[in-house]
Amino acid sequence: MEKPTAEAYAANNSGIKVIQGGFTLNDDETSTAVAMPKNSPVLRKKINTTISKIKAKNLLPQYLKEAGTYLKGNTVNTSMIHYWKYFAMGVGYTILISILGVIFGFIAGTLLALLRLSDNKVLQLSKEEL
Repeated sequence: MEKPTAEAYAANNSGIKVIQGGFTLNDDETSTAVAMPKNSPVLRKKINTTISKIKAKNLLPQYLKEAGTYLKGNTVNTSMIHYWKYFAMGVGYTILISILGVIFGFIAGTLLALLRLSDNKVLQLSKEEL
């Protein structure tokens, strides 16, 4: 984990400690990374401008202190058992969508079959069209 993020986590959770990796890096070997869509020159320019302002005004410690308070969430119980309600809702929605698909498929199939058996030439599809 990068140093600022690790320090923010450690500052807000007494069970976490930052351990230095022991890497010696020059200034040209370190940088700030931001994920963004490819070929986004306007976005890249705005991000670079913002990063420059943050560095010039030394706002990073203040940002990390505030952001760190949001990192204090549940870091102990992150097992799937902890989120069982979400999985149960997902299974319920999947079953509901499947049942609705079967019902609407049955209705649509029945209507198409009845149209096919109809004596009305407008409603009946010719065999060549199928």
